[in-house]
Amino acid sequence: MENLPSGSYDLFAEFAGYRFTQDFINPIQIFKENVSNKDFKGFAAVKGSLTISGVVAESNGTPVSGVIVEDLDGLYQAMTDAQGQYVLNGLPSGAYVLRATKDGQYFTPALRTVLLRENTANVNFMLLSQTFMVNSTKDEEDAQLGDGICASASGVCTLRAALQESNASQLPARIHLDSAIYEIELESSLRIANNLVIEGVSKNQTVITNKRNAALFEITPLLSTPIGVTFSKMTIERSVGAAIMSAGNPAVISLEEVAINKSTDGGIFADYADVTLYRSEIVNNNALERSGALEVHGHAGFGMTSIVQSSIQGNEGSTGGVYTDSGILILNSTLSNNIGRTKAGALMLDGREG
Repeated sequence: MENLPSGSYDLFAEFAGYRFTQDFINPIQIFKENVSNKDFKGFAAVKGSLTISGVVAESNGTPVSGVIVEDLDGLYQAMTDAQGQYVLNGLPSGAYVLRATKDGQYFTPALRTVLLRENTANVNFMLLSQTFMVNSTKDEEDAQLGDGICASASGVCTLRAALQESNASQLPARIHLDSAIYEIELESSLRIANNLVIEGVSKNQTVITNKRNAALFEITPLLSTPIGVTFSKMTIERSVGAAIMSAGNPAVISLEEVAINKSTDGGIFADYADVTLYRSEIVNNNALERSGALEVHGHAGFGMTSIVQSSIQGNEGSTGGVYTDSGILILNSTLSNNIGRTKAGALMLDGREG
C-alpha cells in the first residue's frame, strides 16, 4: 500500500477461497517512516457443501454473541450472532476439531470433534461463569460448601475446595492453578460433576501428583446432559490409580498441552465420553487390566477419541497404548514403544489390532 498519510491502520487480508494465519493486524502506526514485514500467510480452504452449526450460551441459556468458532487450522470459522448461533458453511466431509474463543472469556468444552458426513447441528459451547484462583498446594476440603467461596478451614483456596464449590453451584467454572506441585493426599478422589476448565501455567510448571490408592480425577456427571471438562497446561503424574476416570453420565473431555505420566492404573479410562488430546502426551504409564495410556468405551453416541499433535509412548497394559470400541481420529501424532500384555501394543479398535 502506497501514499498513506500518517496515522493508525487496521489491516485485513481477504481473498475468495483462502484463509489467513492473521485475519487482521491491529493497529499499525505510521508516523514518519515506512512500515514493512506486516505479512499474512494464506491457505486454500477446500470447498464443500456441508455445515456445522450450534449455539454458544451461558449456563442459563443467555446467548453469547461475537464468539469465533473455528477449526484448529483456522481454515473455517464463523462468528455467533445476537442469538448465539453460528454456522460453518461450505465444509467438505472429514474430521474437524473445533474451539470457541472470545477475548477475556473461557468456554467449555475447549475442543469438540466432529466427523462430518452430513450437516451437523447442536455442536454447542458454554461460557464459564465463575473463576476460582487456587492459592495453596494443600489438599484440604472446602469449609462451607455451597457458599460460592473457595476457602478451607485454614482460609486458603485449594484445588479440592475449588472443585467442591464448582460442583455445589452447578455453574460452569474455571479453576486456575499456579506454578507449583500439588500433592493430593486425602482419601477421596478429586470429583468433577460440572462443566469445568482446570488450567495451569504449563506442563513444566504446574504438576499434580496422587498419593492415594484410587483415581486422581473422577468425572461423574450428575445428569444425563453432557458436561465439558478440560485440563490445560499441566502435568498429572505418579497417580496410584488412574490419572483421569470418567463413568456414568456423558462427558466431553479435552486435554490441551497436558502430560500424564507414571500412573500405575492407566492414564485415562473413559466410559460414555468423548476424549480429545491436543498437543498432549501420555507417557510411561502402567495398568494391570486396562490400557496403559487411554481406554474409551462408547455409548449412545459418545465415545469418540481424537488424538491431535500428541504422543502416546512407553505405556504398558492389557493394551499398551489406546483401546477404543468407538470412532477414533489420529492426526500428526506418535504412538510408539507401547507394550500390550494380552492385546495390541499401540492401538486396539474394538478387538481389531492396529
